[in-house]
Amino acid sequence: MEECKLNDYECLIQWNSVPDLLNLPKVPPSEIKRLIIYDFDNTLYASPKPNEQLSSPELIELLLNSRDKLKSGNWWSTLETLEYSFDRCSALCENPTSEISPYIFWNKLLLKSAQLAHKDPTTVSIILTGRKHDTFHKLFERLQYASFLKDDTTNAFIFNAVCLKKNCNMNTFDYKEKVITSLVESLNIKNNLNEITIYEDRKHHVRQFQAFLTKLSLKASHTVSSASWHGTVVPVAAKNFLLHYEDEIAIIEKMFDNHNKICIEQNLNDLPIFKLKWSGIKSGFFHGVHFTEEFIELDNKLFEKIKKYHPTQILNKYPMYIPITVPGNVLSGRICAQIISNGDPKIIDDKTFCRNSINNMKFPKDSKRNNLLNFIFKITAISLNFESVGKIPSIVYKVIPVGESKGKFIGKKLEDLYLVGKTKAKDDELKEYWFCKTLATEPNLIKQSMNWIDVKDGPIIRTTFGSYSQLDYIKTPGYNFQSENSNVQ
Repeated sequence: MEECKLNDYECLIQWNSVPDLLNLPKVPPSEIKRLIIYDFDNTLYASPKPNEQLSSPELIELLLNSRDKLKSGNWWSTLETLEYSFDRCSALCENPTSEISPYIFWNKLLLKSAQLAHKDPTTVSIILTGRKHDTFHKLFERLQYASFLKDDTTNAFIFNAVCLKKNCNMNTFDYKEKVITSLVESLNIKNNLNEITIYEDRKHHVRQFQAFLTKLSLKASHTVSSASWHGTVVPVAAKNFLLHYEDEIAIIEKMFDNHNKICIEQNLNDLPIFKLKWSGIKSGFFHGVHFTEEFIELDNKLFEKIKKYHPTQILNKYPMYIPITVPGNVLSGRICAQIISNGDPKIIDDKTFCRNSINNMKFPKDSKRNNLLNFIFKITAISLNFESVGKIPSIVYKVIPVGESKGKFIGKKLEDLYLVGKTKAKDDELKEYWFCKTLATEPNLIKQSMNWIDVKDGPIIRTTFGSYSQLDYIKTPGYNFQSENSNVQ
C-alpha cells in the first residue's frame, strides 16, 4: 500500500471547518474508491424547525425564507436554534439512564452506514452543510464528545471532515456543488473513484444534485475515455425536532431584537421593525396536527373525483377545528363548564369550577388531555368553495359526534357542526372568520350557499376541546420601535 502524506489531502483540509474532527484517510487519494456526502440539517440530524402549532404560516415564512428581510439572519443562520437542541442531546448523552435516547436527534440508519463506510479505508465521507462557518464551527466542535459518532473499535470520528460554508455569499446548493467538484477533482487523480453518493432530504436539492452529478460525469468523460464513477442521490425523509414553546419564543424574540437593533443603529429606514403578537383566539374542537391516514385517503379520493383541484389545495393547514364561537371571542367559564361537565346542572353554577374550566382548556401547551376534553366526530360531507368569491372557506367538512361523544353537550346544534381550516387559497383566514360569524347569526344562509358532496363511511376525527392562538408578527416603521418594551403583545 502506498504511503499517505498530509499534503495529499489539502483539499479536504481546506474545506474542513472543525480541526479537531478532521480525520484524514490512511491511504493516498489514488486509492480512494468512494466519496459519500451527508447533508446535515434534517438529513443526518433532526435540526429544530419552527413549530407549526405555535407560529402562524406567515411568521414561519419570515423566519425560514426571509434572509434579506431579517438583518440578523433567518432561522437557519441563528446559532441558538441549533444550540438548544445540541444542549438537549448532550444532556441525554450524559444521562445514560434516561428513557429517551440521544438517537432521537440523529438518523440512526445513516449513522450505521457511516460507521460501515469508516471501516473501509478506501472511502471518504464528509458532513456538508450550508450553515455558516463563522457562526457555527465552535458549536460543531461538540460533536467530538458524542460516543455514537465514533468508531466502536478505534474511537475515531466516523466522518473524515465537517464542512461548513466558509467566507461565501453563495446559496447552499451552489456552495455544496463547488465543494463536491473540488473534492472529486482532487481525489479522482488516477480515475480511481467508483462511486459518489449524496444523502439529502430536500426534494429540490435531490433533483439538483442528480442533474449536477450527470453534468460532472460528462465533464469527466471529456478528460478521460469515460467517467470512472457512477453517482447516486439518496432521498432521505426529513427528520426534525421541536423546541419547547418557551425556548422557541425566546429565540424568535432575540432574532427580532437583533434585527431591530441593526436597523436602528445603521439607520436602515427602508426596512421594517418586527414585533411579535398573538393572533385572535379560536375556540372549539381541535383536530391533531397530523392528519390520520383515513383523512388523507379521503382527500385523495376527492381529488380523483374532482380533477380540477390540486391535492395541495385540498389538504388543510393546522389548526383544523370545529368552531363553536367567532374567532376572537372568548368563551365564558359557564359554557366551558357545560361542555366539560356534559351539562351537569349541579356544577354549572359553581364559579370555581367554571373558572378552572377556562384554565383547563388552554391549548396547545398541554398535550396530555383529560378525557373530559376529548371528543370524537365523523365526517359526513364536504363542500369545496375554491372558486367562491363570498365568505366561505375553500373547504368545509360537515361532521357529527359519534361513539362516546354522541349525546354529549357540545355547545351547538348538531346541524351546525363544521370542521374548517386554512388551505393555501387566498383570504381563507378572513373567510373563516366571516363563516363563523354568519354561522352564529344566519346559519340558514350558510346552508343555502354551500354545495355538499356526501361522504360514505367518512373518517373518524379525534378532537380536543380548547382554545388556541398562534404566534404572529407585525411590522412598523423603525422610528416606532420601543426597545424597552417586550416583543410579545
